[in-house]
Amino acid sequence: MRNAGNAGNTPALQQLVLAAALSALVLAFISKDWLWRWGLLLYDVAASIESAAVADDLIIVAIDDESLSRIGRWPWPRSVHAQLVRRLHADGAKVIGLDILFAEADSRDPQGDAAIADSARTVLPVVMELPRLWRTAARIATGACLLRGCAQPGACPCRT
Repeated sequence: MRNAGNAGNTPALQQLVLAAALSALVLAFISKDWLWRWGLLLYDVAASIESAAVADDLIIVAIDDESLSRIGRWPWPRSVHAQLVRRLHADGAKVIGLDILFAEADSRDPQGDAAIADSARTVLPVVMELPRLWRTAARIATGACLLRGCAQPGACPCRT
C-alpha cells in the first residue's frame, strides 16, 4: 500500500525538479555574469596548459611614445597602417596580425582602407556582439581555439 503523503513524489519527479532547479541556478549565474572571474580563471588555466613555444621569427611592432611623436597623434590615417603592411610584406612577413579595431570605414582615407583590405596575409580582429548569456563561453572557446593554432592562415583544427 502506498503512503498517502508521498503520492506525487516519485523518484523521476524528484530528479526532474532537481535538474530544473540546478539549470535555473546555472542560467542565473551565467546571465548575470556572476561567474566571470571563474571564467577568466579557467581561461588562464587552459592557456597555461595549452601554451606553445613562441616562434623564433615572431616580431611585434608596437605603437609607442616614439612612434606617436614621429607620426603624430592617434588615431593615425589608414594610409599609415597600409604603408606599414606593405613594408612588412616587402620585408618577407608571412602573416601580419593587426590588433587595431577599424570599426568603420575611414571616409577621410578610403585608399588606406582598400590597401589594408587587399592584403591577403593581414589578419584583423573580429568583434561579435553576443547576448550576455553566451559571452563567457565564447571567450573560453575563442581562446582555446586560438591556442590550438587557428591564428595560422587557412588552418583551423578546431573546426574540423
